Order: sequence, then structure tokens, then C-alpha cells
Amino acid sequence: MNKMINSIDADVIRPYWEEITEYRNKFDISSTGKATIAVVLYAYDVDTIKVEANLQQYKNGRWTTIKSWSNASSNFYCGIGESWYVMSGYNYRLYSVGTVYKNGVAAEQTTYTSDPYWY
Repeated sequence: MNKMINSIDADVIRPYWEEITEYRNKFDISSTGKATIAVVLYAYDVDTIKVEANLQQYKNGRWTTIKSWSNASSNFYCGIGESWYVMSGYNYRLYSVGTVYKNGVAAEQTTYTSDPYWY
């Protein structure tokens, strides 16, 4: 699945994927409370790519998903671009999951968690 290797250049742990070529995530909240989410995963030589984006709120000591989106594609990429208005007074974050399938079986999976964003 998602293997990790130590990058020589800066001692930073970075993912090493065999099937996934790129995984991009963007999360922002505007001054009016509009949370904007973008997730895209690129992979070649796979049957299906699935992505899931979860908008999470920190409340009562834990992260809870308040809105989620998913998408699937048989192309070389799959993406989600959505927005949702949030209430003020909380921390929010994006948690996403990307999975690629070969011959109908999950071949590789990766996740992303953004930094918390106070609104």
C-alpha cells in the first residue's frame, strides 16, 4: 500500500507510491465562512481511482466529519471540488482518502490531513 521512504535531501519522510503519481489537496476558509475543498489524485495503469474528501470540525475534544464528498473515475485522474459554509468559533480541517484499484482490488491507498483552520 502506501510505503514511506526517507528523503535524502532534508531528512523528510515522504510517501513512495508505486501506482499513484500525484495527490494534491487544497483547503481554505474565506472570511465569510465558505470552506473550499479541492482533491485530485493521478494514477496510471489502474482500473479505477476513488477519492473521498471529509470536512471535519473539532468539537468536544474530537474531530467529527460534518460533510463528505466522494468521486470515482476510470480515467488517469479523479478529483473533487466542493464548498460548504461553516459556523464560526471552531477549528476545521480536510481529511481525504485516495484509493486506486487494479483488477478490481485495492492496490494502493493514501490519505491527507490538512492543518487545522480556525474560523
